[in-house]
Amino acid sequence: MPRQASGIHRIETGKPAFPEEQQAREKELLKLDEDLQKQAADAEYNLQAKRQDLLNPVLEKLQNAINEVARENGYTHVLNQTTSGGVSTILYGPPEDDLTEKIFNKLGMQIPKE
Repeated sequence: MPRQASGIHRIETGKPAFPEEQQAREKELLKLDEDLQKQAADAEYNLQAKRQDLLNPVLEKLQNAINEVARENGYTHVLNQTTSGGVSTILYGPPEDDLTEKIFNKLGMQIPKE
């Protein structure tokens, strides 16, 4: 005996026999989709907040090391050679003015090999 599809359908159209039921299901699906999107947005917000909470102490420690190295070496300005996106902001500078090694040393770290 062939298995019958679940739900009552009109034979002539193949559509559900009860349009109200279909509308209720569609409404429920839309609500579930909205809830899911809200949860995803909340999770993204929480992730960004946690990332910032974890990065702040590291960035503060780095800034303090930069400040100390600048003062110890008589610098009045320290410029970033590249942005976080990798874009160069300093096109040329004498290699002896590169403070990267001194800052790594101040932090007790070794410069990663490329």
